[in-house]
Amino acid sequence: MANSDGIDWAELLGPYQDQSISSGKDARAVLAAALGSDAITAGVDYYLDNWMDSGTEVLRHIFKLLKPALATEGLFSVLEDAGEEPYRRRAAADLLTVTCEETDLPKIEAFIGRDSICESTVAQVLNQLRWSIDCNTAATARIIERCLLEGTPNALIAALQVAPIAHEGMTNPDRSEVDRAGPLSVDDVAELFTVSLKHPEQSVQDTALTSLPDQLIPRVKEHIETISDDGGELSDLATEVLERQDANRGSLEHGK
Repeated sequence: MANSDGIDWAELLGPYQDQSISSGKDARAVLAAALGSDAITAGVDYYLDNWMDSGTEVLRHIFKLLKPALATEGLFSVLEDAGEEPYRRRAAADLLTVTCEETDLPKIEAFIGRDSICESTVAQVLNQLRWSIDCNTAATARIIERCLLEGTPNALIAALQVAPIAHEGMTNPDRSEVDRAGPLSVDDVAELFTVSLKHPEQSVQDTALTSLPDQLIPRVKEHIETISDDGGELSDLATEVLERQDANRGSLEHGK
């Protein structure tokens, strides 16, 4: 992409000449092309081998700004290779949290049920994306369904990253009925929180307790009382928090 004077901007910008409006994503794609595939691949390899070094934080920010598709594809390949060194796979998971975009959710879904590193990656990526995507879409609904079916701690924690945002979107009175509609229902989200609150792993319970929307508490308590499961019991802390939050919510509504 370089001529005798350096970067050939005419060639790089050629595909965008007929566009009346360009986006930041277009600009990132042009800059990634200017940098070149060899440099991007080398940058990914360097990060995977040195990700605990403080200097690589700058490289992480570069990838966060550019979000090059080539880097994301390479990181997926590393994670999918169970024979790859765990150190490099964890580094790939870390870098994916800043290069992934909403269009990558189907690939992220495929990691559920693979192994603990893959499922941890799902949780990390969803934690980063949850504020910038519509969380009540077919893609996120499938992820939540798969996480519930898998039932492992990392899978449930992953689903809990997006469930509160999906719930807010489907119940927000300021949004139109069309915008509130989606494949997820309030009962779907309540089931996820019920299963998570009864999970024996403390990290799952803690995540559920800290992310449970107040509006959802009555529905969750209803699920706890009526839905049979594998016999999991609420911890004393979960019971106490649910009762306290429900009481606080009632007091606020009474004061309106």
